[in-house]
This record gives sequence, structure tokens and C-alpha cells, in this order.
Amino acid sequence: MATVARVNDIELDQGCQGRRDDVPSNAGRGCRAGIDDQQRSHAPRVMVCGPLAVCGPMSGGMQEMRERPVTLLVAASVQAAESLGVLAATVITAVDTASGRSYQVSSGVALTAIGLGTTVALGAAAAGIARVRRWSRTPALLTQLFVGIVAIYLLEAHRYDWGVPLILLAVVGLASILAPPTLRALVGKPSDHPRR
Repeated sequence: MATVARVNDIELDQGCQGRRDDVPSNAGRGCRAGIDDQQRSHAPRVMVCGPLAVCGPMSGGMQEMRERPVTLLVAASVQAAESLGVLAATVITAVDTASGRSYQVSSGVALTAIGLGTTVALGAAAAGIARVRRWSRTPALLTQLFVGIVAIYLLEAHRYDWGVPLILLAVVGLASILAPPTLRALVGKPSDHPRR
């Protein structure tokens, strides 16, 4: 009769590291990729970001969550509304160019291309503000100044139907971008950035 090995006599050593095991960096036995730069396994990382939460770096690679100020959301909404306005004007220009009602076909095509580029740039700035990206503050401020200048020209030309909404958008956008909660969110506290 042949001898049968029993499971109780076998030692199972898979050599895999657990979540809290200290495993030397050279002890990998092919179970999974080893960790060369650390002496223990990675802790699980969970980050939840909702529409009103801003995630930022914290020590240890984890993320800190803080609420977005309302003024930041207003600034992003105004910037998005201006982007949609430029898109509407671009579509009207494209239709006029295609139907032959443009002054010159080449200028209509150029205005359509410039309008599409501007729409993308304004949309990117709106997304940057909504995601609390530092770079988005300057384009948003310049957009509000430009919209305010255009609104003043329209009001001087007695185009109140276009001038009044534009001046209101520019004032609300400028006030919301320059509001202290928005500036704190976009720029941060002085202690957040090292001095050079």
C-alpha cells in the first residue's frame, strides 16, 4: 500500500505579503511584484470627491477634503455662461458664413475659427475654476474685464438688450472671482507655499 500525504503534515508558505506584514525587499518569491522602495505593504487609500468637495494634497500622499465656497461655484457658472454665449455667437457666424450672408467668406471662416477657439478656452477656464486650479484665476479675471469692456461698448451703442446682461455677468463674475473665499480656495493661505 502506498503512503498518502496528509494536508496536516504540509506547511504552506506562499511568501506573499499581507497588509500589515513586514517583508524585506528581497524576500519576494514570485507571488506578486515586490516592493523595492519600502519595507512593508501599502495601506489602502480611499478618496471620495463629490461635486462640492475640493481634494488637495496632504502629508503622506493622502488627500484632504474641504468644501468649495459658493463664490467659487458662482465664478465657474458665470465663466461657463460666457463660454456658451461665445458658442452661440460662433454658431450664428458659421450659419451666416455658410448661407453667404457674411461680409466676406474668408472673414466669416476666420471669425468662426476664432469663436471656436475662444469657446474652448473659456470652457477650460470654467472647468479649472470648478476644479480649483490655480492657473484658471487669471484667464477668468481677464475674461470678466473683456466682457465688461464689450458691454460698455454695447451700452454706448444703445444695445441694452445685449449690454445689460453682459455688464451684469461681468460684475458678478469679477466680484465672485475676487471674493476672499474664492481667492483662498484658488491661491491658498500664505503658509501653504514656501518662500523663495
